[in-house]
Amino acid sequence: MAEDQKVTTHGFDEEPSRFKLELPKPEEKWRLTVGKDGRVVIPAAARARMELGTDGLVIARIVDGELRLMSPLAGMRRAQEIAMKYKVPGQSVVDELIAERRAAAAKGD
Repeated sequence: MAEDQKVTTHGFDEEPSRFKLELPKPEEKWRLTVGKDGRVVIPAAARARMELGTDGLVIARIVDGELRLMSPLAGMRRAQEIAMKYKVPGQSVVDELIAERRAAAAKGD
């Protein structure tokens, strides 16, 4: 690496890192009030972090006594992450599905 490309940090010469370090975002907490009718208002900052759409639809579940809310978009992303664990590299699931459908049509299923 050329001398002009080195980065000086606190007196030490360092080469720029090849790795991108991603630190987890700090956990945000909000104190919310549950109304007598059971309604809870989710602050705008929380809704933004949840990537809620304008329809206001959320998926709710209870896990170990905790109410967890998730936007449909976040649910879809989580499902995609799980599915990617089982995908075979270089294999197209779309092509496989089309081949299966054609085979079933040829059999008359």
